[in-house]
Amino acid sequence: MQKKIIILISVAALVILIIFGVYFFLNLKTNPAGGGTTPQGLTLFGKKTTPSAAVQTEAPTTEGELIPTEEQKQIAPVKLFQITKVPTAGAIAIQKERPIESLTPAPVIPDINATSTTSIPTIVVKNTETVPALRYVESSTGNIYETFVDKIDEKRISDTTIPNIHDAFFVDNGNAVVLRYLRDDGRTIESFLGQIKKVVLGGDASIELKGSFLPQNIIDLSVSSDLKNFFYLFEFGDGVTGINTFAADQKKVQIFDSPFTEWISAWANSRLITLTTKASYKYAGFLYALDPQSKSFNKVLSNILGLTTLASPGGKSILYSGSDLGLKIFDMDKKTSTDLGLRGLPEKCAWGSGSENVYCAIPSNPSTGKYPDDWYQGSVSFNDVIWKINTKTNAAQMLADPIQAAKVVMDGTRLFLDQKENYLFFFNKKDSTLWGLGLK
Repeated sequence: MQKKIIILISVAALVILIIFGVYFFLNLKTNPAGGGTTPQGLTLFGKKTTPSAAVQTEAPTTEGELIPTEEQKQIAPVKLFQITKVPTAGAIAIQKERPIESLTPAPVIPDINATSTTSIPTIVVKNTETVPALRYVESSTGNIYETFVDKIDEKRISDTTIPNIHDAFFVDNGNAVVLRYLRDDGRTIESFLGQIKKVVLGGDASIELKGSFLPQNIIDLSVSSDLKNFFYLFEFGDGVTGINTFAADQKKVQIFDSPFTEWISAWANSRLITLTTKASYKYAGFLYALDPQSKSFNKVLSNILGLTTLASPGGKSILYSGSDLGLKIFDMDKKTSTDLGLRGLPEKCAWGSGSENVYCAIPSNPSTGKYPDDWYQGSVSFNDVIWKINTKTNAAQMLADPIQAAKVVMDGTRLFLDQKENYLFFFNKKDSTLWGLGLK
């Protein structure tokens, strides 16, 4: 009996050895050089393992340069898309109604000569939906176009031709626009306020833009975040005068005057207009806060070379940079500044409505220069990557690298968001085309 047990154990051991040997032999044939797939948990002798891209959570950076990790690049497909192919003077995101179309089968009519019955689907409009849309102005003609964001299909809604529009500012919920251009004399700046006729649902009317001219030689103009007001500066006597205009009825109120003429204005909210001295690397810049209602005028920042600024919607934070392009956040309450560790310009950024997140076109590797003058004058152009920065935590997230996503070198400027912050829009300074980026 004992002899039989020993024989059975020996046979079992021999079978196990044969199975293992066959498995090992086949594995060597599959991986003759020690590469390819290995059994889970085993490492072939002489072969080093390398961590996958998903494990590499940090990327090397240099000062002022954010380099996306492989993990960041692979989070989701980038929804970067081009909206216009011609130079565009200005744009606005609106909410627009459109019909919802659906396919429904037609009634089945039996055919006595056919072996089966079929039906042909028909398009039936059941309801409407409200979706993001864009209005924008073509620079060469001054014509106004409109398109839905999720399906670029532009329709012209104004056929009034005003050549060589330099700037376009939409007001009154996008139902009016200020077109700015230089007259043939090369000196006189004209600003035309035109009313846009309401576009009928399903219509495609091309209509004349009617309106009136604002004072000549307006040197600066900005629009409130709710689009109800716009503020402009024009030279008067030896200084400048600032006018707050109500877009709906065009009522005008003077709220500012100054012997200093070189200002750039921007609305943060209905109680805050920022006025920043025009920037140059050679001169100290200043930022002031103007209340349109009380007309109070107070200094916020001072003596910063090349100062450029962008106030948050809440008016409590100021994004700014100087001639070194170092982006910082100034806390209006605490009177302190926080360095974001990035290099860029506030003109290449847009605040989210909550005043916490800021979206920026950050230069990948800005060259040495005299900033912001070199960028303003066009002697330097940037290669940007789009980032989202949480100003409370300083956490930065790469949203898109235009070179990888669309094979285009982007020098982003004039960034803005749609009402629900599902899309970020911006202009490419290289050719003034309008682009969009899906955020959700």
